[in-house]
Amino acid sequence: MIGERYKKARKFLGLTLKQVGKGAGISHAAIGNAERGDNPLPNYLHTKYLVENGINYYYLIGESEEMQGTIKLTDYVLREDYEDVKKQLSESVPKEEYERLKIKYEGLQEMFNLKDK
Repeated sequence: MIGERYKKARKFLGLTLKQVGKGAGISHAAIGNAERGDNPLPNYLHTKYLVENGINYYYLIGESEEMQGTIKLTDYVLREDYEDVKKQLSESVPKEEYERLKIKYEGLQEMFNLKDK
């Protein structure tokens, strides 16, 4: 279960639910819900916070057993299919934040010439 990986990652970092919630900018209840598997899709901000604190993105989504990582989430996002990222963002962040991130992502696509790939 993906939620268990999020919990293991949090504990590996030595953080409480409240600390991760504060760092990610979401409630500690949302963090707990994700760890229990109550949310069908992990919150983007939760994922971003863990990855930017050294957790391997592919570990979190169950595609790797290596927990530690050194790449920022934006590096992973560039590898993902745009529609999947857009769906995850739209379901896990407030509309205003989604629009801001969407604009930022589209700018990254243009910068790296990924728009039509």
